[in-house]
Amino acid sequence: MTDDVAIENEWDFYPCRVDGEPASILINLRYRYEDPSAENDHVHHAFIRMAEPGPQGLGTREEMDRLTPIEDAIFDRAEQAGAQPVGRLRYQGIWQLSVYGPKDLPWSTWLAEAAGAPVDVQLQADPDAEYLNDFLLPDEERLQWIMDRRVCDQLRRQGDEAALARPVDHFIEYEQVAPPELLTALQELGFDVSDNGEGLECSKVHDVRLETVHEITMELTELAERFDAAYSGWGAPVTKAGGAVN
Repeated sequence: MTDDVAIENEWDFYPCRVDGEPASILINLRYRYEDPSAENDHVHHAFIRMAEPGPQGLGTREEMDRLTPIEDAIFDRAEQAGAQPVGRLRYQGIWQLSVYGPKDLPWSTWLAEAAGAPVDVQLQADPDAEYLNDFLLPDEERLQWIMDRRVCDQLRRQGDEAALARPVDHFIEYEQVAPPELLTALQELGFDVSDNGEGLECSKVHDVRLETVHEITMELTELAERFDAAYSGWGAPVTKAGGAVN
C-alpha cells in the first residue's frame, strides 16, 4: 500500500506578455505540485506558424478551430508514449507546443503526421524543468487571475449579470489570532469584517466583472501578506436584474 495520491491533470490558461507582446499560455497546473518524471529530462518544442494570427498575434477563432485538434492529437500521442505535455504558448503568430520526454522522442515525425507538413522543432536538455517552472507556470498574480476567472465563469454559467453590484464575501485566513491592524485596514477599505476564530469574512458591495474582482483580490492578497495572513478566495450570489437569485 502507498499513501501517494495521484495528481490529476488540471489544464487552464492565462493571458500574459512575452517580450512586451501579448501572449496566452495554456498550462497543466498539476506541475505546480510535481516536476516531470526523471526519465523525461528533455523538453521538446514545436513551433507551428499560424495562417491567421489576428491583430494581436494570438490566432483567430478559425485558427483555434484548425490547430486545437492537432494539439490534442500530439499531446495524446505523447502521453501514450510516456512523455508529459506541459503547455502551449500562443505568441506573435506562433502556436508553440511543449512536451517533456526522453531525448529520442520521435517528436518531428508525430508533428509532421498530425500537421500534414514538417514543423519547426527544438530540443533542450532540462532535467530540472526550468522552462516549465520559470516560464510556463503562472506567478502568484496570474494564478489568482485564473482562480478569479473560474469563479466569474461559474457565476456567468448560472445566468449572472456581472456588472450588477451585490454583496461579495472575501476570505482571509490567519494563524492563532486575527491581527488588529489587519481588521482596521480592512474596515478602512470599506469592508464589513466578521471573525469566526479561524479566518475573516470580509463583505463589500461591488460588481463581479473580472477586472473589478481581480483588482480587489490582489489588494487583499497583498494586505493579508503584510500581516502574516493569507487571502483564500471569494464568493458571491448569482445576481440578475431584479435582485439576487441565490
